[in-house]
Amino acid sequence: FFKQKTAYEIYQCDWSSDVCSSDLAAWAKSFDVDVAARFTGYSTFGYTTTWKAGANWQLIDDLRLRATRSRNIREPTLVDLYKTGSISQSSITDPTDNTVVNNRNLATGNPNLKAEKSDETDAGFVIQPRFFPGFSFSFDYYNIDISDAVNSLGLTQLIPLCNQGNQAACATYDYEGTGANRIIISTSSPGNFATESERGFDIEAGYTLPLSDLNAGWDGKLTARFLATHYISYKVFSGANGDITIQYAGVNTGKQNGSLGLPSWKYMGVLNYALDPVTVGVTFRGLSSGLVNSTYVECTSGCPVSTGQHQTVSNNHMDGGMFVDLNLSYKLHIGDTTTSELFLNVRNLANADPALQPLGPGGSNYDFYPANSGQYDIMGRIFRAGIRFKM
Repeated sequence: FFKQKTAYEIYQCDWSSDVCSSDLAAWAKSFDVDVAARFTGYSTFGYTTTWKAGANWQLIDDLRLRATRSRNIREPTLVDLYKTGSISQSSITDPTDNTVVNNRNLATGNPNLKAEKSDETDAGFVIQPRFFPGFSFSFDYYNIDISDAVNSLGLTQLIPLCNQGNQAACATYDYEGTGANRIIISTSSPGNFATESERGFDIEAGYTLPLSDLNAGWDGKLTARFLATHYISYKVFSGANGDITIQYAGVNTGKQNGSLGLPSWKYMGVLNYALDPVTVGVTFRGLSSGLVNSTYVECTSGCPVSTGQHQTVSNNHMDGGMFVDLNLSYKLHIGDTTTSELFLNVRNLANADPALQPLGPGGSNYDFYPANSGQYDIMGRIFRAGIRFKM
C-alpha cells in the first residue's frame, strides 16, 4: 500500500529567452495531488487492485477546484460465499402456463463469487468570496458504475431463461407431482451478474452572520445552511437475460413496491440563532414529488396492452413532502471547567404525514409500512429532551 500527497510548484517560462521561474501565484495559490493504491490477495477469488487519484487546485482565495477518480471493490460476505442452506416455501405464478404453484427453495452460498467492482468520478468546486464574508458555496458531481454486482435470480426469472434454452437455469429447479399437487423444488445461489450506475450532484451553501455587523446594538450570531442532492439517474440491471434495466431516480416508493427509489431532489435547510447561553434552531427537510414506478405506463384511454414489464396505471404520481424540526438548547456553566447543556428537540413539529404508496397492479396486502420509510418521515411528531455534560 502506498499513498503520496504532493504540492507542485508551477513554473512560468519566457520561451524567447529560455528562462523559467517559479511563479505559483501567477497560476494558483496551491495545487495538491493525492494518489493511493492497494494490491490485495484473497484466498477465494485471487488478487485485486484498488486505487484513487485526486487533485485540489486553489486558483485564488475565492475559488477551489477538486476532482477524484477511483476504482473500488466490495468483497462478497461470508453469507454470500458459505451459506450452508436455508429452506423457504412460497407460492409463485409459473411463467410457463401462468398457474399458481408452490415453490420450495433451498438458498445457499456460492464460494466461486468474486469481488464487485466500481469506478467512481467526482468533480466539483468551492466558492468563498472575499466580497461576501461568511458565505460559502460548493458543487460536486458524481458518477458511479458498479459491475459484477452480487445478485440472486428468482424462479420467475429462471424459468423463462430455461425455456429459452439456458441449461444453467434449467439445472436450478425441477417439478414434482402433477395437477393440484404439483410443486417446484429449486435451489438458488448468488452470482456476479448484476450492474448498477448512479449519477447526480450535491449542492451546499452556508452563511454565518454576527448580528452586530448589521447593528452595533444587536447581539448573537445567525447561521444558515442549505444542502441538496439531485439524483439524475440510478439504474439497476438484474443480469437476467430478457430482463430490463430499471430506473430508480425520480421514484418515491420503497420496499413495499419492490424498489429502492430515490426522489429527483432531496434537500435540507438549517437556520440557527445563538446568543450564549441560548441556541434556537429550525430545520426544514424534504423531497420532491415523483413516480410510483418508472416502468408503469400512465394512461386513462387508448392504453397499450399491459405487460409484466410495463403495466398500465391511471395514476403514477406520488407527492413529495416537507418536514420541520425544532431544536432548543441552554448551556449551564458549572465552575471553571464543567459545562452542561439542557436540550429539547421536536422532530416533525407539524406532525406532517408521509405520502402513501399504492399497491399497484397485482399488489398484495401490505407487509411493510405503506410509505417509503427511507425517504419520508413515518413516525410523526417526536419529542426528545435531556442534558449533556462536558467535563
